Amino acid sequence: MMPRSLVIKTSFRFQFSAIFYKKRRGPLFLAAAASLLSPPVAFASVFSVEEYLQEVRSGNEGIRAASETSAGARQRAEEANLIFSPQWSATAQVLSDARPQLNSFAPQKTDATGLQLALAQQLPFGGQARLGYQLAHVQLDVLNPAFFNTTNYFDAIPSFDLSLPLWRNWGGRESKSQKTLAQASALATHYGERFRARMLLLEAELAYWRLALGREVVQVQKKTLERTQYLREWAERRFRLNLSDRSDFLQAKAATRFRELELRAAQDEERAASQAFNSLRGQAPEALVGALAPLSASKMDIPDTWKTLDGPPRDR
Repeated sequence: MMPRSLVIKTSFRFQFSAIFYKKRRGPLFLAAAASLLSPPVAFASVFSVEEYLQEVRSGNEGIRAASETSAGARQRAEEANLIFSPQWSATAQVLSDARPQLNSFAPQKTDATGLQLALAQQLPFGGQARLGYQLAHVQLDVLNPAFFNTTNYFDAIPSFDLSLPLWRNWGGRESKSQKTLAQASALATHYGERFRARMLLLEAELAYWRLALGREVVQVQKKTLERTQYLREWAERRFRLNLSDRSDFLQAKAATRFRELELRAAQDEERAASQAFNSLRGQAPEALVGALAPLSASKMDIPDTWKTLDGPPRDR
């Protein structure tokens, strides 16, 4: 009888060997050996779609630009409300006039400083209100003070203005239209850039599965080529033994060449998919890519309705 061997491996990579004989009831320990091997190699973790999309969000400049533009357009849409918001304004003036005067009664020098404050607001019904305050300080240098009541004085002027349109912008239609136009333009940019960012993420996800599918196709083409090469060698042996015609051997040889071309095409497709995969996440095209998530075989299986038939329906 041939002995049966049982191999047990522990997590510390110790290997024990024991041989049992079927004839004897109790196990007979013949040999035991323990050897300390190198530390176990960690299995490569699968690079999931979520991790890849996270790298695309942080490394793809197009997505970052679209996100920032979308956020900025959203803020510009809120700025449209500033049309009916109060607006402050302040103006300061400084004047020093020392031009020679032909008239001896005119001031020889005039120094003036002024400050103007205003609060204006566009009203929803089309009018505009303005509240202002003006403060001025004037100092005159004259030769004949008798002709001037005062040469150093302050002037304060409060004001309030209210204007109503008679024809244009009646009822605030033009102002409301400007607000709506500004909001619609900014929101159109906001949603357009957000959609562009989502399309880039969709393109990245397609690139991920394109690379995963390309790797699967390469493996399938390699196995197919191996089988075709075996059939070519088998046809060649039969031809040399005069068991088949030369046409069978040439046909097998042509099939092998065709499978080689298919394998090269699959490898080129895998290389192109890898470059697109890396470029979308902002890395060099030749960067190494780890293991990807496997394709779901359940989605690629033949439908159950086809299995009960001789073949696919005629309309397919």
